[in-house]
Amino acid sequence: MWTIYFESSATYHAAVEARERVRRAYMAEKARRDEENTLLDEVIKMFIERVSSLDAGLRNKATDHSDDGKFNNNSDISRRTDGAVARDSGKVAANVAAEAGF
Repeated sequence: MWTIYFESSATYHAAVEARERVRRAYMAEKARRDEENTLLDEVIKMFIERVSSLDAGLRNKATDHSDDGKFNNNSDISRRTDGAVARDSGKVAANVAAEAGF
């Protein structure tokens, strides 16, 4: 009977030690992943902030034009597009042929 008791006790203690090793490994991995998730949350917040500021700026630029179709003077788009439209208006076929090397 004592033999069975000591064998059972040894088996129990070995199982408890094995469980504690698994628990320590799990907790270390959980702490590592929690840290990664915290960093990822910060990156996602930064991304959302940047995209929302870009989105607002682009929406303002897209609707920043007069009734005549020209961009207003306070838009940086007006410097890049109005000149190109004036230069290329009605010349699509000639521009395509020139770029294609015909």
